[in-house]
Amino acid sequence: MTGLEVIDSAVKIGLGALIAAFSSYFTLKLNQSFEERKRTEEQLYRNQAERKSHYVEFAVKSHTLLQKYAYISCNPSGSDYLEYLKSFNSIQILAPDSVREVMSEAFNAITVFIIRNKDHSIAGNSSKDLLDLNDNLMKDARLKLSAFQKFAQLDVTQVYAKN
Repeated sequence: MTGLEVIDSAVKIGLGALIAAFSSYFTLKLNQSFEERKRTEEQLYRNQAERKSHYVEFAVKSHTLLQKYAYISCNPSGSDYLEYLKSFNSIQILAPDSVREVMSEAFNAITVFIIRNKDHSIAGNSSKDLLDLNDNLMKDARLKLSAFQKFAQLDVTQVYAKN
């Protein structure tokens, strides 16, 4: 083997090693990037599942309270209302702002409806006016609860967006 052939072989081996090193580096970076995206996607779906559970619990409690207190007033220190507050606050911590806003509106409308005095014998008001007020407050609460449910649905069905 001549000196030129030795240099030629050394250059070929060196270039091959350099190409292999770059290939390994880029393959490793690609795999790490894929694994990171996969972990992020899995976390998004776990978070969505957790929020979904809380959303369903809040909606069920809301409908239950609306039904239970349609014609009587709720005691705000009662256990069912305190559980409702707990459900509301847990979502306030977990949910995105878009859901939190409509949820607060629903919570407020439901609270006004269930806590208000439903004694229809209050002096100075006709019982029909009070019944109409009761019906309007119930409709408002249900409408705002429906809006919350739509925003919650959009939140928990959001698909992971790959950047």
